[in-house]
Amino acid sequence: MQKLDVMTIRNVCLTRHSMANIGHLRSLQVLELTLHESSNLDMPLELSTLKSLTLVSDRLPLCTSFLLLAITPQLSNIAINYTRYAAPAEVGEFVLSLHTSCRSFASLEDIFVRHYFLFSHLDPNLPSPLPSHLFRPLLRFRRLKTVKFIAMGKYCFDDAFIEDAAVAWPDIQELWFTSETTDTTMVSFGAMLSLASQCRSLRVLHLTFDATQRPTLSHRTDIDDAPNGKQKLWPKQPALQTLHVGHSKVSKVALAPFILAMVFPNLVDILSFETLGGSDHVAWRQVAGAVRDLVNLREKDPVRSASLLNPIQCILECTLP
Repeated sequence: MQKLDVMTIRNVCLTRHSMANIGHLRSLQVLELTLHESSNLDMPLELSTLKSLTLVSDRLPLCTSFLLLAITPQLSNIAINYTRYAAPAEVGEFVLSLHTSCRSFASLEDIFVRHYFLFSHLDPNLPSPLPSHLFRPLLRFRRLKTVKFIAMGKYCFDDAFIEDAAVAWPDIQELWFTSETTDTTMVSFGAMLSLASQCRSLRVLHLTFDATQRPTLSHRTDIDDAPNGKQKLWPKQPALQTLHVGHSKVSKVALAPFILAMVFPNLVDILSFETLGGSDHVAWRQVAGAVRDLVNLREKDPVRSASLLNPIQCILECTLP
């Protein structure tokens, strides 16, 4: 048993005895557990060789309790699935519990957290707003490649968090903050562009932002090395292929098709949520079609493509400080 490296426990309540047995598995690398209300989560658990952890539970706090007990210095992948809405304080406690379990901050590469919506658990006052500060502790994990938070609530992020994430996660490949409810956002079009262009390996981005105004550069952009002391536009980022804009709003003033085609030359898919009675889904479909046309034109007729995109670049550069 001590050489066992993969273990799955479902539909069984954990006891102190079973917890102790798991701790004795010195070669365990993959662990999948279903946690129940009656599970006995009151003793420390050292999992020094564990690399992948999957927890399934009715409530997110049960997963938090397990992580506060488990020491996982080599954990590289964690997946959490739960069914009842978690309050903002519970989400914050869960994020902090990752600090306790993954103490070195050097091994964790993939985080997947998903709330399974059940109508029997619907509360008219939910989902609650989830502000940026609840997720800021994740910025200490500098080797993250995949971050997915799905249907947890209304993400109320600001530009500062998005721009700090771009610095903290240089190797990020997929970043998802998915909300199935219509919400407003304080994240600007410019902050999204800053994030997606700065993270050079980013292939998939799912983020709601405000594209109703022409984007501006981050106030944090360093202009010391720029020619004539002027800021530079967002650099081309060829890795991004899929952009899901969630419930983002867009207007023609933002010049979204031209800017997206200019910064992300290999952008293939632009997706959005369709809201009953809303017009933004139709607007984003038009943006997606225009971006595809511009990308195809660049391949077939680079000269004509440049004649369309260069004036947009000049317009944006004229507004730089």
